[in-house]
Amino acid sequence: MFASKKQKTTIAEGLKIVGSITTDGIVEVHGHIDGEMHCASIIVASTGHVFGTLTAENIIVDGRVDGPIQGDEVMLKSQAHVLGDIRCQTVIIEKGAFMEGRLVRARGANGIQPEIEESRTAPDRSRDEAGLLEAENSTRKAELVVEARHLSGNPNLLVDEALVYLAKRGNAQAKSILNEQRAGEKRTRSAKN
Repeated sequence: MFASKKQKTTIAEGLKIVGSITTDGIVEVHGHIDGEMHCASIIVASTGHVFGTLTAENIIVDGRVDGPIQGDEVMLKSQAHVLGDIRCQTVIIEKGAFMEGRLVRARGANGIQPEIEESRTAPDRSRDEAGLLEAENSTRKAELVVEARHLSGNPNLLVDEALVYLAKRGNAQAKSILNEQRAGEKRTRSAKN
């Protein structure tokens, strides 16, 4: 899964890094990262914890990731705990792994969606735009959950609990998402009646 010639960096257990990490090598996380990671390959060991976005060609998670993952090949090992969307070309999920978020098949390198071709018809373009908007909303919701868990000190907050927590603290995006959910629930109830 990993090219052997690439330089490897290890974030040791007990070490906490706040900020972005960018490298064209392999990063193995045994400690704690609070920020984005853009690497050729990422390994989050069973003791590792990442708060932020992971972007790499190859990603193996056996620890905890609170944030979206974008990669070509993603493997969730048995102890993995992922809270966030995963956008990739191939995924392997071992028995025992936990994931809360959406799994989206990517068509581009590093899980990044290529630009929409101009030759597509208008209905296809609007469907793609709606899908991208939904993915962005889902990713933002995951980021808000990570923020609420971090601020509250409770890593077990569920999505709705986290949004309510942030809304009570005055977060406009959390309030907006909750209002949209309530409006959607009203429409669903009205349609059933």
